[in-house]
Amino acid sequence: MQICDLQTFIDCLEDVVVVIDENFGVVLANAAALRSHGRTAQEVLNAPCYRALHSQTAPCDSQPYGACAVQTVRATGQPARVRHHHPDASGFVHVMEISASPLPGHDAGSPLVVELMREVTRQAELEVETAQRDRELTALNQIMSTVARSLDLEALAPELLDLVMPMLQVDGAAISQFHDDGLAQVTHKGVELPAAIIDALSSEVAQRDGPLILHDMRAEARWAALLPTTAAHGSLLCMRLANQEGCRGMLILGNLLPRPWAEPDVQLVVTAAQQIALGMERACLFHAERERTRSLEEAHCRLLMLEQARRQALRRAMTAQEDERKRIAAELHDDTAQALAALIVGMDTATAMLDHSPAAAREQLARLKRSTGGIMKEIDTIIAALRPALLDDLGLLPALRAYAADRLDPLGVAWEFHVGDNECRLPPATEMALFRVVQEAINNIARHARAHQVQITVLPADGGTTVQVSDDGVGFDLGEKLDLGRRQPSFGLLGMQERLATVNGQLQIRSSPGQGTQLRVYVPSEAHGGAP
Repeated sequence: MQICDLQTFIDCLEDVVVVIDENFGVVLANAAALRSHGRTAQEVLNAPCYRALHSQTAPCDSQPYGACAVQTVRATGQPARVRHHHPDASGFVHVMEISASPLPGHDAGSPLVVELMREVTRQAELEVETAQRDRELTALNQIMSTVARSLDLEALAPELLDLVMPMLQVDGAAISQFHDDGLAQVTHKGVELPAAIIDALSSEVAQRDGPLILHDMRAEARWAALLPTTAAHGSLLCMRLANQEGCRGMLILGNLLPRPWAEPDVQLVVTAAQQIALGMERACLFHAERERTRSLEEAHCRLLMLEQARRQALRRAMTAQEDERKRIAAELHDDTAQALAALIVGMDTATAMLDHSPAAAREQLARLKRSTGGIMKEIDTIIAALRPALLDDLGLLPALRAYAADRLDPLGVAWEFHVGDNECRLPPATEMALFRVVQEAINNIARHARAHQVQITVLPADGGTTVQVSDDGVGFDLGEKLDLGRRQPSFGLLGMQERLATVNGQLQIRSSPGQGTQLRVYVPSEAHGGAP
C-alpha cells in the first residue's frame, strides 16, 4: 500500500488517525487530527506526537496522563489500547481512548505505529455513574436483605449504618427510632452528632415529607447555635422514617466539612430511608400481630375458664335443685303428709261419733278445720319459696319489699326501699332476673355482711332500669371472689352475671374489706321487650 493511498483512506475517518515513526515523529495525520487540534499539516508532520497532539514536552509515559501506546506496541509487538486524561485550557479533563498497532503491510519489526484516537469523555462518565449506581443498588439490596432478615431493627441498626456510610461516603451516620413513650433510641456510626442537634431534628423532620438538607450547618444561624464551638460538623442530610402511623424515626447522615448534597445522593438516601421504614413497619405489624395473638390466647383461656365455671355453676345449680326437691319432699312427707294423715284419721273419728255423740263430732270437725288451714298455710309457704306469688301478681317492687322484710327484719337489720316515679311492670324474664339477683344480694347480706343498714333502690335510668343494693357491712376482696383460679370462687356472684346475661344486663360490684358493699344492676330497655 502506498502512502498516498493510506492518506486518502484515513482522511475519510472521523476519528483521529496518525502514523508515528521510531522517534515519535508524526509521519502521517488525517484531516480529523488537524481539525481536532487546530493545527496545520506543517505544524504536525515530523513533529513529536506528544508535542503536536498533546502539547507535552516528553513522551506520555513520563507524564501523569496515561501510558504511551506507541511504546507498548513496540515493546510487545501487539496492538494496545490505553486511555489518556488530558485537561484543556479551562481545566476540563478530556478522556481519550487510544488504539495503537504496528502499521499493516510492514514487517513485524516495522518502526511505524498507527494510532487511532477518539474522545470518550461522556462514555467514561457513564461508566463511572454506572459503577456508582451498581454499588448503590448492591447496597440497597443488602439493606433490604438485612431489614428482611430480622424484626429487631434496634439490633440491625449498626449493620444498616455500615451499609449506608460507604454508599454515600459520609463521615458519620445515625438511626433514631421513636418509641410510644416519647423516648428515642439512637444508634451512631462514625462521627456523632450532638444530642441538641438530634432533638431539634426530631421535631423538624417529623413535620416534613421530604429530606432536610443542610449543605453548611454553620452558615445557618439556627443550627449553628446548637453546635458546640468544638464541633466540626459541616453538612447534614436527614430523612424521616415513616409508616402508616406517622413518623417512627429518622436517618441522619453528616460530614465534617461543608458538602453540596447532589440530587442522586439525596434520592439514594430517600430510597434507603423508605426501605428502613418498611422494615420498621413490618416489625411493628409483627409485634402488633403477636400482641393480638397473645390477647386472643388470653381471651381463649378466659373463655375456657368461664366455661369451666359455667359448668361448675350448672352442676351446683342442679345439685341445689335436687337438694331443694329433697327438702320439699321431706317437708311434704314430714309435715304436710303427716298432717293430711292425721286429718283423715280425725275425719274417720268424727264420722264414727256422729251417731252417738253429735256434739263431740262437731267439736272434732272444728279442730280438723283449723288443722286444714295450717296445712294450706304450709303449702303456700312451699309454693312461695319456689316462686314468689307477689312477683306474678303485683310485680317486682312489692316482691322485693316483701322479701327484704321477710329476710332482714328477723335479723334486726334496718333497711330502706327507694323507687322512682314510674313503677310500671317489666317483662316476666326481666323481673325474674332482677328479683333473683337482689334475692342473692340480700341473702349474702344476711349470711355474711353483718350489716346494720341496707338500702335498695330501683330507678329508671339511661333507657333501662337500674337496681342498687348497698350495705355497711364487713365487705370483701372482690378480686379474690371473682378469681376463677381459686379453689372456691363465688358462684353466687358468677350466677348473678350469668342470669343478667340472659337479659343483656350489666353487673357492677364495689367492695373492699371493712368498707361495705355496693351492687349495681342495669338492664337496658330493649331487654324489656316493649312491655308496658
